[in-house]
Amino acid sequence: MKKLLALLFSIFFLSSPSVFASTTVGGYSCGQLLQYDKNNNITAKNVVINWFNGFTSGMNVAVDKNLVNKIPDHESVYYAIVKYCKDNPLSDTQEASLDIYLTLK
Repeated sequence: MKKLLALLFSIFFLSSPSVFASTTVGGYSCGQLLQYDKNNNITAKNVVINWFNGFTSGMNVAVDKNLVNKIPDHESVYYAIVKYCKDNPLSDTQEASLDIYLTLK
């Protein structure tokens, strides 16, 4: 009986498209990123690029897509995120990554 309830509970939550919760760790606010970019902070640049790569991998698994052939080079991704932040300074790199991912999709 417990297994049946656990199965039904899992199906209910996994099939509900309106349920979305996440905790994102490792991104920067756009203000931070723009300051790092202004100071030519190579470490921050690499963090942003690697974070985007991990984000994209996770999204590919979540939506069962493979965008490997659509993802531009690292420099282009970084400057697309910087541009997003310049256009949306109160946002963050997570939102920028999602915007870029949806553009590629």
